[in-house]
Amino acid sequence: MKVKIRSHLEGPLTIQDEASFQALEPRIFLSAPKPLRSAMQLHVNTAFAIDGGEISTHPPLSPVAYFYLDLPSPKHVIINAYGSKDYDHDLPDPILELIQDKNANSAVDKGEVLVVANNEISIAKTLGAGRWFFRASLPAGADYTPFEVRTSTSDPIEPPTTFRKSVFWSASQSVSAAATTPLSADYYNTLDATDNHYYAVKFNHRAGLRAYLDLMYANVDLQLIKDVNGNGKLDQSDILISSNRTRNKTDYVNTVLDPGTYLLRVFSTGVISPYHLQLSAVTAPAVDPGSSMATAFDLGSFDHGAHQPQMYMSSMSPSNRRDYYKITATDLDGAIVTLNSLEGDVDIQVIHDTNGNGLPDDGETVASSSNPGLATDYLYFTNPGTYFIRIYRASDGAATYQMKIE
Repeated sequence: MKVKIRSHLEGPLTIQDEASFQALEPRIFLSAPKPLRSAMQLHVNTAFAIDGGEISTHPPLSPVAYFYLDLPSPKHVIINAYGSKDYDHDLPDPILELIQDKNANSAVDKGEVLVVANNEISIAKTLGAGRWFFRASLPAGADYTPFEVRTSTSDPIEPPTTFRKSVFWSASQSVSAAATTPLSADYYNTLDATDNHYYAVKFNHRAGLRAYLDLMYANVDLQLIKDVNGNGKLDQSDILISSNRTRNKTDYVNTVLDPGTYLLRVFSTGVISPYHLQLSAVTAPAVDPGSSMATAFDLGSFDHGAHQPQMYMSSMSPSNRRDYYKITATDLDGAIVTLNSLEGDVDIQVIHDTNGNGLPDDGETVASSSNPGLATDYLYFTNPGTYFIRIYRASDGAATYQMKIE
């Protein structure tokens, strides 16, 4: 269920200093002593749109707009506000706040602003039954912006604050040797200050996992965990990978995992912040791809004309310099291969072993790509036949990559 509202704001606004804003201190607007009384309703079971001029019929135009949502029962609510592109593509996005009028005085008092988001970041939170308010206001330096508000509701989500309460991504169990099309899931929630949220994945087959944490208002970090001793608690030895980029920069985990159950930990070191966690998984070779043509991992036959792309993830240890894959192209157009370096720098060659000696001789490399760093490598080869894909490290240390064949 989704709700869409358009409005427009105009007028000067003084934003508090960043420290106060980070501490979620409510801002005081002098235009109305009890501003929540003028809030406009977001209808839970109706989708509609109102043009910008429709909510500015009570002059003077205000630098803020208030909305409310009546929930007959607890719901997980996702709401965001952004500058309407119907007017101007360069207009700024408004600041959005979730407000709970705890004392029912129709004013915004200290402690009643629960969550703040900007730059089109969604506020996502499970809310109890009752009336909830949202405030959209101009960002610093802006004097006008039309905007849209989008809202959706779903079943309530218990805050996944412990291993036992973790949100389980059941689709992860579907990764198998044949799962060459990535599976993905998106989670939107709000993290309370100094809290933890856990998301569990279970792989029955070796798999490549990619996790991205973004759309944060404040600093939120990400960890990959395996409960090694099974005590249901976070121990230092349980942490496999940490991503703790500063401020609200995107955190990520790219890794290849053996069968087992793993946890993604989303945690805050400061103030309340909304966030978006995207998980994706795809098959990885059940055994490490060989380092020569004789031990190459056999991908079987591939028909370019069938239009069924295949994707794989794998990794190289610091002692492993190259991976070989064997593929038999059955279509006259051969195949297209895209290689993404997720960690480290890996490059790619396609070899046609015409003399059958199991070695890459001169003249047998039919295509290659060696873009530096994390830049994507791309190549194609034509004609049916058996080929070897050679992926090799161009940097020191471990490497993780994702290969797509289409």
